[in-house]
Amino acid sequence: MIEDKINIHDKHQFELQLGYDLNPLNQNSNFNLDIYLFFSSNLGLNPHTYTTQNFYSDLQNYTRLKTPNILLKNIYETQNSPLNKLKKNFKDFTLVQNQKADPENYYSQIKLFCCTFKNALKEHTDFIMSKKDQKDIEYLIKEYILHINNILEEYHSLRKIINVPIIKEKMFTVYQYGEEYLTYLTEDFTFPLIEWVKNIKNSKLQKETETLFIFIKQIQNSRKSYRQYINNQEELNNNHEKLIYRKNMLKKYMSTTLYLTTYRKKSGKLIEQAVMSISAGLAMFFATIIAFAAQMKYGMFTTNFFIILIISYMFKDRIKEISKFYFNIKLRNFLFDHVTNLYNNLKQKIGGSKESFGFIDITKVPSGILKIKNKDLVTKIDAEIDENVILYKRQIKINTKPFQKAYKSDHIDGIQEIFRFNIQKFLKRMDDPKKTLYLTTEDKYEKIHGDRVYYLNMVIKYTQDENYFFNSFRITLNQNGIKKIKKIYTNKNNL
Repeated sequence: MIEDKINIHDKHQFELQLGYDLNPLNQNSNFNLDIYLFFSSNLGLNPHTYTTQNFYSDLQNYTRLKTPNILLKNIYETQNSPLNKLKKNFKDFTLVQNQKADPENYYSQIKLFCCTFKNALKEHTDFIMSKKDQKDIEYLIKEYILHINNILEEYHSLRKIINVPIIKEKMFTVYQYGEEYLTYLTEDFTFPLIEWVKNIKNSKLQKETETLFIFIKQIQNSRKSYRQYINNQEELNNNHEKLIYRKNMLKKYMSTTLYLTTYRKKSGKLIEQAVMSISAGLAMFFATIIAFAAQMKYGMFTTNFFIILIISYMFKDRIKEISKFYFNIKLRNFLFDHVTNLYNNLKQKIGGSKESFGFIDITKVPSGILKIKNKDLVTKIDAEIDENVILYKRQIKINTKPFQKAYKSDHIDGIQEIFRFNIQKFLKRMDDPKKTLYLTTEDKYEKIHGDRVYYLNMVIKYTQDENYFFNSFRITLNQNGIKKIKKIYTNKNNL
């Protein structure tokens, strides 16, 4: 199963998140991604002005583990819950015989616990906000507060296990980072929940906003009581810049446990060298044949032989370059720009990916892709406008058994890829974002400034093993950046 989500990251970047669920019945899980980008040729981006290097400098790609999807109550209630696993891990590290063990597993378990808690908060709050029945909302908010209190209390109780002399200072500090981060996460998800309840404008539910606010104050007070590692909390509260920076650093630190180790290299180096050798050989073959023929006809030390030798050398150089260019075009469909190997936390290879970029002629775009792209045209004339097309291809293969062996106990069943694409180079030749318009009424007219926009149409074909589906998006741009993203079409019947 492939899950996708697209959103605006900032005014110059959009983000595409893809989740891949592994098939435990297959030895390997294979996923293919074909992204077609359609845009006006007036923007000035073509193979000469927008190279492969330009594209990859604009594209950021992260490959990470999917966050475990666990109910909020199951984080602490079940026997194999993340909290119980964390407790066991802490106890193991307090054993004298384990003091020489690598503490990375200890750090990783704390980070993974925080990421699991974050995902559970999101799922629970999203579920609450999907409800319309008053009693359901009241019950779910009550459960939300109950489970979070229990989780935070249980995590705080772990302090007694590792607050011992044989635990290194850094290990104890990382535990404290986790405790701080859990409370920040609680605030970050609870305040939007309060706002959502307020917007319902149901007088019977307004007491829930008070309950949630009291809950937040309790969380903040408890954090002050044990936050000996942040003596300047009041300074943080009064300095929004430092507070945002600290929360962002905690988020990045905790999420590092989900990112897979990657080793990226250029694809087809041996083939590239072989192509260059063959091209040089063909050129040398031509020059040698001409030299032998001229020598036999005119002799070695003659003016004619000298002139023909120079001309053959000139053609030899051109033949070498033309044949190399020809072979590279023919091999383009079979080679990739980069090959990336993926490794788990035990430094075992669990899979890899390949990717390639290139401009393609619109006549070479499959008719099915064009049909999807042309759905919901803004105007019919759009189909007649000259467009350039970029095709980004990506293949991912995960070795299922090594993956499951490494992560099954952590409730991780797939990977996630995050693509961030910077569109600033698309903006350089755009006109001013405002256009003067005149609107008339019966007896007067009005001068206004309307928005001038451009469209970047994106069609994505996802393939998992033999199954596939399509999504299509329209990204609205102007000279200032991204204005909005709209999903135009989706078809998941084949997956």
